[in-house]
Amino acid sequence: MKVIRHYDRCFSHLLDKCLSDTTLPPPERLLTFCSIIKSGMEKYHWQRGCLIGNLGQEVISLPAGYCELLNDIITGWQKKVENCLLEAQAQNFISGNTDCRQMAAFFWAGWE
Repeated sequence: MKVIRHYDRCFSHLLDKCLSDTTLPPPERLLTFCSIIKSGMEKYHWQRGCLIGNLGQEVISLPAGYCELLNDIITGWQKKVENCLLEAQAQNFISGNTDCRQMAAFFWAGWE
């Protein structure tokens, strides 16, 4: 579990760094994050994936407690994206009718 928590801290740090960059509009912050992660995947010729996503696919065979930990991590990442989308909404970059919580969940479901 220590490795998972360390991965989350590193990944969350990058996510926070990108999504809190107020020099960019909120949609560009999310695109910046995606671009950085894409560059990292390209660097390793698409041979490395997300530890959390990979373990999520194997969760049924993991020891007790792992499912909850992985879910908590994804939920935390989703909340960060949701907050960025809410900021985008407040600045009229996206429709006020957009369900930012649902869109953040959709983003991570697609990502993982």
